[in-house]
Amino acid sequence: MNHDYTEIPTLTIAYPGNLGNRLCHFFGAHYLQHHIPGIRIANIAFPEWNIFYPRVENAVFRSIRIAETFEQLDVRSLSVLFAERPSTNVIITSYLQDIERFLPPGTYREMFPLSEVETFGPDHLLINIRTGDILTGFAHMYPLIPIAFYEDLCARTGLTPVFMGQLDRGSRYVEALRAAFPAARFIESRGPVQDFDMIRRAENVVPSVSSFSVMAAWLSEAKRIFLPLNGFLNPSHMRNINLVPTRDPRYRFFLFPMNFALPEQEALAHHGNLRGRWREISASHVEALKRRDLMLPLDATWPENHKIPLFDERWYLHSYIDAADSVSSGTYENGMHHYLDLGRHLGYRIRKSIDETDYPNLALGQRASQSSTSVWSRGRTSTQDAVLAINGVRDVDYAFHTDLERDPWWELDLGRSCIVREIRVYNRKGDRALQERASPISLSLSHDAHSWKTVFENGPGEFFGQEDGGLTPLIVAVEEIGPVRFLRITLTGGPTCLHLAQVEVYGFPS
Repeated sequence: MNHDYTEIPTLTIAYPGNLGNRLCHFFGAHYLQHHIPGIRIANIAFPEWNIFYPRVENAVFRSIRIAETFEQLDVRSLSVLFAERPSTNVIITSYLQDIERFLPPGTYREMFPLSEVETFGPDHLLINIRTGDILTGFAHMYPLIPIAFYEDLCARTGLTPVFMGQLDRGSRYVEALRAAFPAARFIESRGPVQDFDMIRRAENVVPSVSSFSVMAAWLSEAKRIFLPLNGFLNPSHMRNINLVPTRDPRYRFFLFPMNFALPEQEALAHHGNLRGRWREISASHVEALKRRDLMLPLDATWPENHKIPLFDERWYLHSYIDAADSVSSGTYENGMHHYLDLGRHLGYRIRKSIDETDYPNLALGQRASQSSTSVWSRGRTSTQDAVLAINGVRDVDYAFHTDLERDPWWELDLGRSCIVREIRVYNRKGDRALQERASPISLSLSHDAHSWKTVFENGPGEFFGQEDGGLTPLIVAVEEIGPVRFLRITLTGGPTCLHLAQVEVYGFPS
């Protein structure tokens, strides 16, 4: 079969996403295009500015490559590749969030012209607020910014605050913000383009923890940009994201303790622990954090020989703010490193106790099913047998029992969409040989019982519940998963039987 192949090397953006992500994709791809003449960009558009880079079908290329990281997009390597194989489509699945590999912001200001929006001059401090989806706390890298931080900035600068963005009434955070600044002006979102350009036109800006907000501030001609190094903007939190421009003199940097996203009400409570714990740091300090210049380097054998079962990173760093400060400022790699070096000597705990939780058990009273029943089943049907694992009774030899089969499974229907924070699985009691049947096991979540996301899996022989008569559960912390309704537990391989004592799911309705 004859093909008409293109000989134009191409960079295709796999998942363009929202405006902030599209801008990062474009700036990263445009940097490569600038340094490798003759290549084109595909599958990204900015209808807001009438800019379009159409998709090019894979069938017209002789070669297809996938690039998942910026390291796979090295200018020299790509230049060699495209010189040898010009008919190549490099499909970029990375978000390209590395501001050091963008061209200067002035390169793009004419390409993305400003619309006519209200401006705020030298006496005002424009503060962009993000709420919306992050109020659930499901994505660990998007925490709310403490209101006290804005109070601190206004006191430091003497500027008049203007809040703009996602300020819908009904949010506890927004209501607390309005109460803290009764005389301030609040401008609710006027749409992505106007919000974006309002940030770009202001002389003094405080971005939110959002690529949209950060890119708008970077493209602006602001005189001062006050950047909270919080969530993914903290180099110690997200090593694979770099949207902090340390060579830009407009920026002032405020380092927060390691701070993970929490549901709105919990975040407001935790902000009391964070009050006054942020501090302004220099650009050179930020650079050191990016390079991971740890004050206390990791031992060569850590963490391979010092793993701590059930260590809860988020709980530890939220409970011990001194540890969160030490990790954020580059003394330690993470919470476990702090615990091994210091925390254990101070009597710090590694997680909540088994019976201590911030969330209700969503599984109680819900529906469940399983792949089969057996002569050992206690329910007459698969549903009657399966629900015994969600009745709240942990101290039993087993609750349900499938037949001997390949890939037996047990499934829970929570009845509505929920944000799941933690799953606890109690193995059956009995001989070690019986408990070892719970491997290799996988736990998967889904919003529709069709598309599943695996959140845990172990290998053959990696069993749990062998201590305290079988009452030490497998505990799975769930991060970065949106609303779900279904949990499925599967034993892979076989023939084997699935039998557990209890399954608990902690979280809250979405």
